[in-house]
Amino acid sequence: MTATMTPEVSRPIGDGRVAHHTLADQFLGFFAFVLAGYALGSKGFAYLGVSPVYVGEISLLFGLVVLWHVHAVRALLRSPTVRCLLLFMLFGAVRTIPYLRSYGLDALRDGVLWGYALFSLILAGVILSRPQRLWTLVGRYRRFVPVFLVGAPLVWLATILLDNLSRWIGIGVPMWPGTGVPIIDAKAGDLLVHLGGAAAFMAVGLAGEVKRSRIALLAAGVALTALSRGGLLAFSIAFLVAVVSRPRSRSAWNITALFAGAILLLALTDVHLRFPGNDREVSFQQLVQHVESAAGSGGAQDLENTKEWRLAWWATIVGYTIGGDYRWAGKGYGVNLATDDGFQASEDDSLRSPHNATMTVLARSGVIGLGLWLLLLGTWFVHIVRAMVDARRGNERQWYALFTFLLAYWLALLVNGSFDVFLEGPPGGIWLWSVIGVGIAAEITYRASVPTPTPGSAKLSI
Repeated sequence: MTATMTPEVSRPIGDGRVAHHTLADQFLGFFAFVLAGYALGSKGFAYLGVSPVYVGEISLLFGLVVLWHVHAVRALLRSPTVRCLLLFMLFGAVRTIPYLRSYGLDALRDGVLWGYALFSLILAGVILSRPQRLWTLVGRYRRFVPVFLVGAPLVWLATILLDNLSRWIGIGVPMWPGTGVPIIDAKAGDLLVHLGGAAAFMAVGLAGEVKRSRIALLAAGVALTALSRGGLLAFSIAFLVAVVSRPRSRSAWNITALFAGAILLLALTDVHLRFPGNDREVSFQQLVQHVESAAGSGGAQDLENTKEWRLAWWATIVGYTIGGDYRWAGKGYGVNLATDDGFQASEDDSLRSPHNATMTVLARSGVIGLGLWLLLLGTWFVHIVRAMVDARRGNERQWYALFTFLLAYWLALLVNGSFDVFLEGPPGGIWLWSVIGVGIAAEITYRASVPTPTPGSAKLSI
């Protein structure tokens, strides 16, 4: 293995532009805007619309019409991942429909955890009906990355500023009518997930040659939002996957060097940065405490209190499912788990689910639902990793980079969903199922277009 770094992917794939001649192309253009809005605006963007039909529901209805129009259902059913997904959704429906009369919209709202899986089918079907759309989406994401790197810090600072103006001066924060939800309401953990996705995209080479200004913007965004333990871990894992997959990538090492330098500077100067409206500070000590707390030991008292509260709730869920009366089917979708389990932390009872999507599935769908959830995630993971290995052996650099990027993003979403109520709502849930859907389509398209390499095939030098 030589010391020289391999060049980036020879050229960026797709230009992000497509002639909007078909209904499917129009949907992809609209849905790209929706995903961008969720990435930047999080919960604030999610309430765009009129109750109870918001932008996520509009996208879902539009997408279902398009899925029927492209006639891709038969092709989808050939995928083992899709069959696992349908089983998960079917059992979710079985655990939701009986509770509609008692809980109404609350049951439907909780049911989006499995219901948004329809976005996987929609995106996979639309892409498979015209495979070039896969690279169009990659091109659009490439154009979105610099916009997000600039926008993420600005949106986060605006969120903090508006919150402080409301508390200190009494200036009202602009709200969505009839919701009580701020129009600008970003979350640090959510932003870190997408910063991780952007970092992975650049590190694997899909963005072409990465400018230093973009790396600096990435570092600034992470520094501002590093108050979230789960988000910071999600970012780190996404970037680590990208670096391990291409250890001699120039972009990956440039990003690594900048972050290492920033951490070293914090350690040597002992700088403590505290942003208005936040109890936690950005410092080397705080970074160490985040790592220790995520690893299960040490950590500051505020982090430990949060961890102990979550662990106690999760233990309660395990007790009444695996070891109790709700073992096989859970409590169903509709009941407020925080209130019913005795862990309600919000005065208005707005907290409904534990800060872990897997625990939410276990509590609401029992052991059967948990098994189907893990089967679905495991099947997708195995197919993507196999495609990565084959693309590497076949020297298919662009495919290898794409599968690595999808895996890194998927992991970042799941990790943040293990520390926050993230995948149970539109900002995280729709993104997760979209990545899964694109992965399904990418793996099928790759298998159809590239012969499976033999053991003696040329290997990609990484």
